[in-house]
Amino acid sequence: MKKVKITFEELQKWKATRYDNQVIKNILAKHLNVKPSEIDDYDQVNYGLTFEVWLVEEYEVE
Repeated sequence: MKKVKITFEELQKWKATRYDNQVIKNILAKHLNVKPSEIDDYDQVNYGLTFEVWLVEEYEVE
């Protein structure tokens, strides 16, 4: 799991677009320098500023 903090300005951009799962994944992926498809799940920790993000690779079993 990785934690991602976003800025208030980015939050305002989200409100200007359709607030859906793919938009959020795209923004989180940009912060983590990964592809949106590499994000398995995420959880908003506090309103709009911090997210916990789980990448697909973290769930792979060897």
